[in-house]
Amino acid sequence: MALNRIEALLGDAQWLGGANPSGDDREALKALGDVQPSAASHPRTFAWYAIASKFTDAARAEWKGGDVDFTKEDAPAKPAAAAAADKPAAAGDKPAEGGKKKEKAKGPSQKELKKLERLKKKQEEEAKKN
Repeated sequence: MALNRIEALLGDAQWLGGANPSGDDREALKALGDVQPSAASHPRTFAWYAIASKFTDAARAEWKGGDVDFTKEDAPAKPAAAAAADKPAAAGDKPAEGGKKKEKAKGPSQKELKKLERLKKKQEEEAKKN
């Protein structure tokens, strides 16, 4: 299953290719098949899947680039808190009360979601014309 690999590759990015969907996103969706990620065990993958799965096959066919093989077995999942603890603190980061750094909310902003919905609608309209 590709869940752990996708979770690790997403990091702080919205898409596997960075700022925009790529061939890696398309191939990762194929590798997942009917499996829906769990928000508890794979929060980044869950947020990514919630958006990426909404695109039509025609729209996904336009996603270019990527070279990750998602057919290989994953390594065991690392809990999100443990993965965050492995990241070095950025300069100027201040720990919250109790010495622990507060985690920022992950996932797309409302503005990004609206933009993606408009893009999806436009792609669906174009697909209907063809």
